[in-house]
Amino acid sequence: MSDKHHKVSEGQIAVDQMPEEVQRLVEVMRGVNPVWDLEKWLDRPSNHVARTHRH
Repeated sequence: MSDKHHKVSEGQIAVDQMPEEVQRLVEVMRGVNPVWDLEKWLDRPSNHVARTHRH
């Protein structure tokens, strides 16, 4: 995880700069679905919150 030889990159998000738990999440999710995307995953709940808070 935090080893320099094992970096996980993700679009605009520097996963290798994230806590070890986030790096592990990315690794596990990509093991299940190789095209899984952290940025898209984070964007979904934020879009939902934005839609529910519009007046």
